[in-house]
Amino acid sequence: MSDSVFRGGLRTCLGDPSNTVTLEISSDSNRIFLVIQENTDLGKMRSRAVQIERPSGDSRQLETYMLFEELIKHIHEMHEKNPLHPAYIVKK
Repeated sequence: MSDSVFRGGLRTCLGDPSNTVTLEISSDSNRIFLVIQENTDLGKMRSRAVQIERPSGDSRQLETYMLFEELIKHIHEMHEKNPLHPAYIVKK
């Protein structure tokens, strides 16, 4: 995932603002990566990435890929409307 770019994230606070769980969405030219990052009293933990490949000719796979592209678009639109909303983080 070294050449991937952070595209957006969905963050939730667990009571204390320093305790968070974030679904980070990154991508490169062929894949979208989903990673869960936890920052809790137990420390920082990061899951392995789930990869969604850009489909080549499979219309069903294209629908799934486009779902995540639309999610990224939605995150950016919501962040633009309300940059302080804790669930929509588009900048690290």
